[in-house]
Amino acid sequence: MAPGTDPRVAIACENLAVDGEIYSTLLGQILAGPVVRWAPPGLEFNGWRHVVRLLPHFLGLATTEGVSLALAAIDNDGGLKRHPEHDPTHTPWSWEARPEDVLGSKGCRVCSLGGRVPPGWSSGACIVVPVQALETWLLVARDHRFSVPSPELQFNRTVLKGACWGKPMPHERLRFDLALGWLADPAALPRLRGLRSFQLFEAGVRRWSSGGEASGRAEVEQLAGEDPQGAVQDLGHLPR
Repeated sequence: MAPGTDPRVAIACENLAVDGEIYSTLLGQILAGPVVRWAPPGLEFNGWRHVVRLLPHFLGLATTEGVSLALAAIDNDGGLKRHPEHDPTHTPWSWEARPEDVLGSKGCRVCSLGGRVPPGWSSGACIVVPVQALETWLLVARDHRFSVPSPELQFNRTVLKGACWGKPMPHERLRFDLALGWLADPAALPRLRGLRSFQLFEAGVRRWSSGGEASGRAEVEQLAGEDPQGAVQDLGHLPR
């Protein structure tokens, strides 16, 4: 983010108290600068359905407050068997897509959520995070060793959350502290850059700085070429 740029980013995600701060931290690391998470007073999201339904309203409020950058994120519940990995060649839904159509979709959730973004928010200004499950990212960041190459094809959300947080699940404050501790590891970001879903996320964030809407596929390939520790390998054999 260039010096003097408004550091506020409107973040819409399933859990603002934990997920929202995790995304803010990742944005700050990618942009190498401060990020201030913006949210209208009193607005909370309760799960991914809430994010889908409220996103147009949320972005309208952000526009009113002069916030020009936004990140929208929902988990890919059901794994890759039900919701395939996003591909830059996908054709996004029309923004008028009804919430009930999106909620019942078994297709790409990135495209579905992107279909709720009003025309005034271009793809360079509003990032729809291509995340499979945030816990998968956190497990990779902490160098968790999966027993299978692609955990989203093998494990359900309960297993992934249990592997990440343990049982019983810690309260929000402890989950927040744990996540920020894992992300503070200098090796965490290079590890995450080995995941296709994170590459697509970072490519979208980089468009904020460039002000353009370059091909997502080209930017992913560029990120793979810049990987400092050789973390990007055969993506077909990596967790998403």
